[in-house]
Amino acid sequence: MEKYCTSLEVSKRLKESGWSKSTNFCHIEHKDINLPGYKNCVVHGRMEELDMYPEPYWNLYPSPHSAEILEELPVFVGLYKAEMHGYSVRYIDNYFRSTKLCDALAECWIWAKEKGLIKEVKCQAKKRGIGNR
Repeated sequence: MEKYCTSLEVSKRLKESGWSKSTNFCHIEHKDINLPGYKNCVVHGRMEELDMYPEPYWNLYPSPHSAEILEELPVFVGLYKAEMHGYSVRYIDNYFRSTKLCDALAECWIWAKEKGLIKEVKCQAKKRGIGNR
């Protein structure tokens, strides 16, 4: 599953940069790797669902797939696949390269967030009744 989502290192950076959107996958990083049968892994499940378990034993990090990241990026992002070097994402005059498309897109999102190009938009829908026209 990890080949379809961001790597653990990039997921940590996404969380530090303020990624707040719910994702279909998340990384579980066990704090005590010496426990038998436990290892770091990607699991299918939203962080909100997994947060109900006690956290003294692990950290949870969002691990979005490409479509989830593309939904959050500004328009006019160019995607390229190079035969030898993996993927390249172009935004304005900046290139973000990785062997995984998700990681390249995430690096682009982190850069755009740091530059203030991505802002959280809170939409407040107005309730329209018959008398509110």
